[in-house]
Amino acid sequence: MMFRSSVVLFLVLFSACQPERVVQNSSNSPVPSGSNNQYSLTIPQRPVLVYEGDKELMEDLPFSFFASDEFFPGQNLNGYTFSLSDAPSWMSINSLTGEISGIPTEGGEFSNVKVLASSGGIIKDSGFKTFAVNGDPLRIFQWHLENNGQNNFANQQGVPGHDINLNPAWWNNFLGEGIKIAVSDMGVEINHPDLHQNMLDGWH
Repeated sequence: MMFRSSVVLFLVLFSACQPERVVQNSSNSPVPSGSNNQYSLTIPQRPVLVYEGDKELMEDLPFSFFASDEFFPGQNLNGYTFSLSDAPSWMSINSLTGEISGIPTEGGEFSNVKVLASSGGIIKDSGFKTFAVNGDPLRIFQWHLENNGQNNFANQQGVPGHDINLNPAWWNNFLGEGIKIAVSDMGVEINHPDLHQNMLDGWH
């Protein structure tokens, strides 16, 4: 019995110490299995949620533009008064200059928004416009980014303000552009709405 146990133990140790299995690639050179084989993002594994519209915005990032430039190009609107119709609560317009501004607090497509310019009984209508707001659909649950006391899926609420104070960095245009981040994880969801546009094709 002792001899049989020793043989079993020897076989287990021997198999655990075997060198890493290799496979052959197209150039017939050995490549360790599970290594840096390249992949392509041209065929996503599942559809990616991206909102599209006449004007595309980013969640939690301030924006501003002039209605005359976007929706009434080439028209002389001096002396006109501007207003919005059916706009989301986070969007406002300067009635004298026509500057539309705000900070989107949620993602989605906001349709049927109109910009009206009026002067002396004359009303110019932009027609229905769709504002698309893209961002992380789970953003409201990420208390470490902005803690407003949400309890998410826990029994107790968080402490408002206990977060990394990220929004002021975004608002000052620190967006991480040009910075490469390496994630040491075999389970990264490369088609996540917040990641897919920034994934480096061919890196694994």
